[in-house]
Amino acid sequence: MKISLTKHESRPHTLLCLRDDGSRTWFTSANNSGYFVEHDIAHYVVESELGLSDSFYGMVSMGRDLNDFGNPESGPISVEAENTEHLVALLQHDRRTPVSYGEYVDALSSMCKADCPAVTESDFQNMRANLARLMDAWRGLKPEEVLEVEF
Repeated sequence: MKISLTKHESRPHTLLCLRDDGSRTWFTSANNSGYFVEHDIAHYVVESELGLSDSFYGMVSMGRDLNDFGNPESGPISVEAENTEHLVALLQHDRRTPVSYGEYVDALSSMCKADCPAVTESDFQNMRANLARLMDAWRGLKPEEVLEVEF
């Protein structure tokens, strides 16, 4: 699946997911605060680094519409997806207040439900570096340019 984030200057940024079967789903953030972009890039980093397939982008690749997230009528999300939200939130927190690998794992274990994904120190360092690299690429874009990654 191709994930495309389009930067806009005077309107909210857009996330477009083009699935392997040719279908697509898209979402426009409520504002240009930057949280939406960092959060969705962090999801990509965590899910691709850890090989997660039943979290945000895995569900989208299997047909879930981006606009269904947060809508209780769309049905429940998996335990993996719930745990991934914790992984992503902690990685975003680490960008503002760096933590050690041990602190990351301790916080994660206190937040996760059963079946929390194992995160090695190498995984943690790779996720940290990849999120920084992709956020630098995003910041370097001009309005109407697109950041694309493959999931």
